[in-house]
Amino acid sequence: MASRKQEIYCALLYDGLIHIRFLCGRGARLSAEEALNFQGWFEVGWEEANFLHHVHNSILDPEYVENDISFINFAFPCHISRMGHQLGGSKAALMLEFYEGVPEALHPQLTWHPSKEFRVLAAQGRGE
Repeated sequence: MASRKQEIYCALLYDGLIHIRFLCGRGARLSAEEALNFQGWFEVGWEEANFLHHVHNSILDPEYVENDISFINFAFPCHISRMGHQLGGSKAALMLEFYEGVPEALHPQLTWHPSKEFRVLAAQGRGE
């Protein structure tokens, strides 16, 4: 049975891959002029791929390991910064749950901590 950490990774991967698939599928049918207008969306797709590119290192580990802490400390703040208002509440909720699942013994290794604004976005994603 998968741990909650693994389930969150799967949900993040699913959402990210669906988003990238949409962008690539759409981009394959654009004229050159349309592609230039779509450039911002391609940057979002790149950011999705960048956010998820180390997930494979620990998705099979049911417990939190060093890669998961690095994911939180480095990928989370970069992704939040680059995505801005496009992040979305449901993804923020998954990210916050992933963060909150870190065992107490690993808390001293965390250098990123969710802001009040991020927590509000995550709460919206959970329907609160």
